[in-house]
Amino acid sequence: MTETRLDEDNLHLFLETAEAAGHSIYITSVDGTIEYVNPAFEEITGFSESEAVGQTPRILKSGEHDRTFYEELWETILSGEVWRDEIVNKRRNGTRYVADQTIAPIEEGGEVTRFVAVNVDITRRKARERQLERFRNAVEHAGHGVLITDTQGTIQYVNSAFEETTGYSAAEAIGEDPSLLNSGEHDEETFRELWETILSGEVWQGELVNQRKDGSRYVVDQTISPLTENGTIEGFVAINRDVTRLKKYRREIEKQNERLAEYGQTVAHDLRNPLGVLKSELEALQAEATAAGGDSLVQRCENVTDIAEQMESLIDDLLAMAEQGQLVVDPAQISLQAVADAAWEQTAAAETTPWEVDHPEATLTVQETELTADPDRVTQLLVNLFRNAHEHGPESVSVRVGPLDFERGFYVEDDGPGIPEDQREAVFERGMTTSEEGTGFGLSIVDQIARSHGWEVTVTEGTEGGARFEFRAESDHAAVLQTIDTA
Repeated sequence: MTETRLDEDNLHLFLETAEAAGHSIYITSVDGTIEYVNPAFEEITGFSESEAVGQTPRILKSGEHDRTFYEELWETILSGEVWRDEIVNKRRNGTRYVADQTIAPIEEGGEVTRFVAVNVDITRRKARERQLERFRNAVEHAGHGVLITDTQGTIQYVNSAFEETTGYSAAEAIGEDPSLLNSGEHDEETFRELWETILSGEVWQGELVNQRKDGSRYVVDQTISPLTENGTIEGFVAINRDVTRLKKYRREIEKQNERLAEYGQTVAHDLRNPLGVLKSELEALQAEATAAGGDSLVQRCENVTDIAEQMESLIDDLLAMAEQGQLVVDPAQISLQAVADAAWEQTAAAETTPWEVDHPEATLTVQETELTADPDRVTQLLVNLFRNAHEHGPESVSVRVGPLDFERGFYVEDDGPGIPEDQREAVFERGMTTSEEGTGFGLSIVDQIARSHGWEVTVTEGTEGGARFEFRAESDHAAVLQTIDTA
């Protein structure tokens, strides 16, 4: 390329140099007629020499530039000056490419006789620049602290969220290394493992306790990824999500859950004690009545005993309500197949649910998916629904469990009699039951467990006419906690 005019004497040397660099070259007359193109021109544009010579550069016109653009170009080169700018051209096949184009006049005897145009294809470079710009915009608006370092750990870039969280300005952080955030909370082994991971090309993720400029500490959920170029690590990008308030909120929730559980256990204990005494007295009274031949009194004792046992079941369900309604703080990735199988076995083994006697042909079908949930609570949820199917379904009741179509969530359905439409909204109310032996808390506990995960549960008709319970992730549970954290 050149920034000066060319004459016929040095044109040959210039063309040899440009050819060796692999740049696209064409030469035109002063009226723009193409007289020469090199092989690189043919390769980049798709036009052969025979197709291009005799035409004008308009064959490359993409429509991207307006009339003023070309008028300024011609005004520059006709005045004997060199023109240089980026231009979007169109190949023979209709695809576009970006060129860094230089057009220089060729003089002979002090007059401009021809023009030589050298085009450097910068399409890939421009695409990379656009990607970097999008990345920069995304980083600036990510809401999380981001820093980029070289392979030695020297900070080269930080975003505004980093400045806000740490108290260090970009000017203070750039040129330093991440150790300026070291709180002293972690040992050397932690950082050794971190560096071993990212230098091997892997992603490192974990929680770190960092220290702000003012000396206060904060907790980040940090992800560090290598930045590679042609397979070589050129640096690292670290994304830091400030989870300080989230950690505090979780600790408070855990303490609250513990207090609720302790309170529930205390209440249950205090209620069970007098019930135990009552049942003992009833057993003694029933024995005396039987010995005395008082059949009527025996029957009344049995009735009161049944009521006492029902009250014990009610206490169990109330305790379950208190425990299962506690917010799930640390959900895990679980297999729907695994928890469904475990719940089916628990239901079949329960003394109150003699499957092998009442439902010997009952079947369970599960379509596998993964859930983010507390496995024990989901197992209990499924046990309650399986019991519901057992109580209301036929001997050969069929239960199906699987993921919802086109949305996050899962369903449980059976082929029993179903739930009438006018009763579906009431089935989750406490004490709602159609069974003389039930406490009416089974489906309420299901609703409590769903709510503790941030799920919404609805009842509809199953594919075979039975009851279908659908659980939808009303909002991602982690996102709910994060919203609370950043409120």
